[in-house]
Parts: sequence; structure tokens; C-alpha cells
Amino acid sequence: IRDEGMKAYVYGTTGIVSGIYRETGTAKGKPYTRRARFTDTWIRQSGKWKCVASQSTIIH
Repeated sequence: IRDEGMKAYVYGTTGIVSGIYRETGTAKGKPYTRRARFTDTWIRQSGKWKCVASQSTIIH
């Protein structure tokens, strides 16, 4: 997986990370490449960051 641009925003104990990634691999013996836009929502609890929601949409 390769990051093609990522931005992070922090609002108190909440963080939002969004960007685009490119993924390459092999499935059922065939190579593939896909790109997707993602948004992850994080919260800070007890001094640690925890991802509480994640969404991605494949870009055609």
C-alpha cells in the first residue's frame, strides 16, 4: 500500500485522517492494482489514539 496524499486534522481528542492510497497485490493468482479515497476517525483515550471508524471508496 502506498500513500498518495494524506491530511490529518485534530480537534481536541478527535482526529480525522483522509487521503488516497494505491494498493497492489495478488488475488487468486492474478495481480491487481486499486486506488481508493479514505477517511478514518480517531479518538484519544487514556493517552492513546484509537481508530473508531474507517471508510474507503474505490476510485475508478
